[in-house]
Amino acid sequence: MSSDRPKWKSETERRMREEWDARARENAFHYIASSREEWRVEEFLGSGEESVEEAILDDLEVICQGREAKQMRVLEIGCGAGRMTRALARVFGEVYGVDVSGEMIARARQLLSGCENVHLYQNNGADLSVLGDIRFDFAFSFIFFRHVPDKAIIENYVHEVYRLLRPGGLFKFQVQGSASAASEQDDTGWGVQIAGYEALAMAESSGFDLIRHQGVEEQYFWLWYLKPVDPEAQVDGGRSAMGGASTGGALRSQHLARYRLAEKLVAGRRVLDVGFGGAEGAARPARSAGQLVVLDRAPERLTAGRKQYHAPNLHFMAADCRRLPFPDASFDFVLAFGTIESIEEWRALLAEARRVLGADGRLLVSARNRRRVQETETAPSSHDVHEFTYEEFRAELAKFFRHTTVFLENESDAITFTPLDVRGVRTVLEAVKPQPEQAHGFLAVCSSDPLYGSPAFVYLPWVGNVLREREGRIDRLRVEREQTDLLLSATGDDLKTLQRKYQQQQQQASEAVQRLEEENEKKTAWARKLQEKLDARSELEERTQWALKLNAELDRAVESFRALEADKDDVVGELEKSVKLLDEAEQRVIERTNWAQRLDRDLEQAREQLAALYGSPAYRIGRRLGLAPKPAPDHFEKQPEQEE
Repeated sequence: MSSDRPKWKSETERRMREEWDARARENAFHYIASSREEWRVEEFLGSGEESVEEAILDDLEVICQGREAKQMRVLEIGCGAGRMTRALARVFGEVYGVDVSGEMIARARQLLSGCENVHLYQNNGADLSVLGDIRFDFAFSFIFFRHVPDKAIIENYVHEVYRLLRPGGLFKFQVQGSASAASEQDDTGWGVQIAGYEALAMAESSGFDLIRHQGVEEQYFWLWYLKPVDPEAQVDGGRSAMGGASTGGALRSQHLARYRLAEKLVAGRRVLDVGFGGAEGAARPARSAGQLVVLDRAPERLTAGRKQYHAPNLHFMAADCRRLPFPDASFDFVLAFGTIESIEEWRALLAEARRVLGADGRLLVSARNRRRVQETETAPSSHDVHEFTYEEFRAELAKFFRHTTVFLENESDAITFTPLDVRGVRTVLEAVKPQPEQAHGFLAVCSSDPLYGSPAFVYLPWVGNVLREREGRIDRLRVEREQTDLLLSATGDDLKTLQRKYQQQQQQASEAVQRLEEENEKKTAWARKLQEKLDARSELEERTQWALKLNAELDRAVESFRALEADKDDVVGELEKSVKLLDEAEQRVIERTNWAQRLDRDLEQAREQLAALYGSPAYRIGRRLGLAPKPAPDHFEKQPEQEE
């Protein structure tokens, strides 16, 4: 560890050192992890392990990028008393920690005295000169920059990390993103706010690619800065900026090629670019277009675009490409590069593009080839939600446009012969049978009227010397292979020793397992007997409850019977009265029945007598003389016939 004392270069740096030294003397653990007032050492270091698990282990694939963590050298900025340093040392090969407070470093050295792969330094609070030219594979800062009250100091740290990181190394750190939580009085306890566009500008100015962010405008604003392998391949304001998708040289070339193609077509026209995303080259059509309107939903990307690109005919606007805020037939060209596959409602984008285009308008839209993506990418892109096959791409475009020409987009090898005095370019493109299923992607030109003349377009970026890149990659792989062989050779004996120890431990573990199994069998038999006793007791309790319930029901039945006995006499008296009344009613019914039967007999006799009278000669003579009355029709069951 270095014993050199740094020199303090400014008033802010001096205050940072003195105030954090005072906090360390008062209660170092609390000011580092303020969720508690008092910490025990193991609990304090344990909280650091939890933070490393969340911030490092869950992100280890991005951090290591295919390398072994134990082979990596890591820089921790703002290590404090070593809360996370010990956990980092258990994951990575070497850990270098720096902090502005000498008191904090002293406590960290006490806590981590047994960690041989940890190196601790006190720096001056503004740069990393105390580390000299030591190279790191990964740099990390958990909370330190949220306490820095000066943006210039933060920016200087970023430049310093870029200087010390190896190409391809990642810098993951946290800044203060919330304006309400940020300091307004140069407070070293809270620090200064970093806005989204400032994070982007800080990456660009230092040479980093901002490949990811989380928590913009929040108190815990995380940033992922990647140092490009080839500085010339860095994307200046590329699509990855604030977008979450990694941008490398290949993706940069794709964006530039599409906008170079569009630049040739839009001269003097009204152009709308939807889904800007910070893509490099997006402003190139403004060089020839009459008007270029660039849309994006993210204000920070638009702010960065306005800072980077300037032209009187160039306008940036925040809007949703699925609901364009323009009247019908407002544009001659709509550009949608890398947009259709990144939104769920991509049909709404196509419909809106058709609406705002004039009668002879053109839509230029690109998409990735799903088959190619499935063959070449091991994990799905976090940026894309839907890729297309060639057939699907044409079919979907045909639903909105009557005429479509699809160009196959490929990254091809090329050999160039370039004189020092370039006066023109001749391009020879070998004629091959197009294979849509093998294309890297597609670019379609869509319109309502027929399209004529669609020559091939070739874009060869100077940084895209594929052969040189491949040769460099082969050389790097060869060096890595030699280093790996040496490492394997040097660790061969250690491996055999470990194998013997492993076999011994395996034998011991097998014996321990056998003992545990025997003990488990005994405990199982005891538990079985105990369970049987418990089951018997449970059954007895159930039967007892049943008997008690039955006895209660019997008591209720006896009470009911006694109540019936008490009412028996009253019930019998009522029954006797009822029987007497029934007998009297029955006697009356019998008497009335006999009376009715006598009446029937008397009536029958009267009818017979009348019948005899009406049938006598005297009655007939009286009827003829009009002296006898005419008999009623109902006096006889059958009226005697009238004599003629």
